[in-house]
Amino acid sequence: MENQEFIEEESTISLTDIVAIIKKRFWFLVTTTLLGGILLAVYAFLIATPKYQSVGAIMVQVRAGENGTVNTVESQRLVQSTVDILTKIDLVPSQTADVLQSLGYEITAEQVKNNMGVSNTSGSLLIQITFISEDPELAKIANETIILTLINITDDETYNMAQTLKGNLSNLYVSEAKYHSPNKILFTFVGLLLGGVVGLVIVFAFEMINTGYKTKEEIEKELKIQVIGEIPEYEVRKG
Repeated sequence: MENQEFIEEESTISLTDIVAIIKKRFWFLVTTTLLGGILLAVYAFLIATPKYQSVGAIMVQVRAGENGTVNTVESQRLVQSTVDILTKIDLVPSQTADVLQSLGYEITAEQVKNNMGVSNTSGSLLIQITFISEDPELAKIANETIILTLINITDDETYNMAQTLKGNLSNLYVSEAKYHSPNKILFTFVGLLLGGVVGLVIVFAFEMINTGYKTKEEIEKELKIQVIGEIPEYEVRKG
């Protein structure tokens, strides 16, 4: 019973032991932390291809009555229909890709769809459209084309939207493309964090593997004997 308690006591690592290990390997941990931060910083600042985002917005407004007041309830109902046209069918991405290809850009409908973002706040008549590209000029032109294509589709008699979206979409704005990713500061921070974690894993793994006696106190505690002498460590100086 005493042996079992002794083994259980030895298998645990106290907070004091952890602090001692960290102090012992402090500069190794500093090195791995800085190395991780430097590696991801180099990737973010020098290797990763920067991407740019253009932001645009359209408004859904259904006019009612002789004075042309906005029917808010009907407008909100059609907001979701507009979002569905943009995201759930390939009509807008396909026609947008055709227009961009005619302007000399090598882009497919699938790429338009993957790089396009559509969002709407609940209860709002405003729909935000974003487009991300490695080419800032393409990001803005693609966003403009998406919005104009959407309006042309809803106004086209072919798609029979006279009783729904025809004439009810307004192009509010399209911004100049701005830097979007990668987040260089975040990448550097994550690199420092990962470097520190990897360093800790290596240090504690080494301590777990190295099962030899490190101090005379460990020998005395486990073997129940008294150490009457030890060979000290000292630096040999030449001359």
